[in-house]
Amino acid sequence: MDSVPERILKYIRNKSYKLDNIGFSDSLIYIYDNVVLKIENNIEQTKETVNMIKWLKNKIPVPEVICHEVSNNKSYLLMSKVNGKMACDNFYLDHSDKLLLQLSKVFKMIWKKGMIDVNSFNVPGYSNPKELLLWLENNKPDYEPVFSHGDLCLPNIFIEGDNIKGFIDLGDSGVSDKWFDIALCYKSLKNNFNGTFGGKIYSDFDPNLLFKALQIQPNMKKIQYFILLDELL
Repeated sequence: MDSVPERILKYIRNKSYKLDNIGFSDSLIYIYDNVVLKIENNIEQTKETVNMIKWLKNKIPVPEVICHEVSNNKSYLLMSKVNGKMACDNFYLDHSDKLLLQLSKVFKMIWKKGMIDVNSFNVPGYSNPKELLLWLENNKPDYEPVFSHGDLCLPNIFIEGDNIKGFIDLGDSGVSDKWFDIALCYKSLKNNFNGTFGGKIYSDFDPNLLFKALQIQPNMKKIQYFILLDELL
C-alpha cells in the first residue's frame, strides 16, 4: 500500500481491510469498516465512474466519492462503503421471494430516473467476435430508452431489510434499452441460483419469476440479444 497517494492514505492508514474477490475485473478493491478503495489501471473508466456517481447523488442510493487520485498510471478511488448485503448473498438466495421483491424496487427506482479478448471468446453458435457482432448489427431490436445501471447483476445491488441501500460499479450507467438491465439481471439470477457462482444449486427457483415481480411479459428475444451483446462489451 506504499504507492497509495497520501491524500487517500490518511483515511486508511493502519486500518484493517479485506480484499473483495467477487467479480471479474482486474481492479483491486480494499474493503474497510466504512470506506472502500478501488485501484485500477483504467483511469478513464474510473473518471466516468466518478462523474456518474456525482450525477446520481440524491437520485438513487450510491456511494459517496471521498477522494479520487491518479498516480503512477493507476487510478485510486476512495468511496464510502455501502451498507447492507449484496443481492447475491446466501440470505437472499435462500429467500428468493424477498430478493424478487427488492429487485422489482430496483427497476422501478432506476427507470423513473429516465432521464474482448478474442482468445477468451466462447459464445455457443458463433465462431468469433466478428461473427457475433455482425449478427447483432443485423438483428437490432426496437429501442426502449430508460436510465440504465449498465451492469445490473446481483453483486452490484446492496439490500438491507426492506430497503435498497445502494448500487456500485456505475461506470457504464447512462441511457440504454430497458431490456439491457433486465437481461443482465436475469442472467445473474440464473447463474447465482444454478450454482455457476457460489456452487450451491437452488433447484426450486425459476428465474422467470423476475418478470412476475416486475409485472411485465418477458421479451426473450431482447433478453437473448442483450446477453449476447454483453459478451462483446
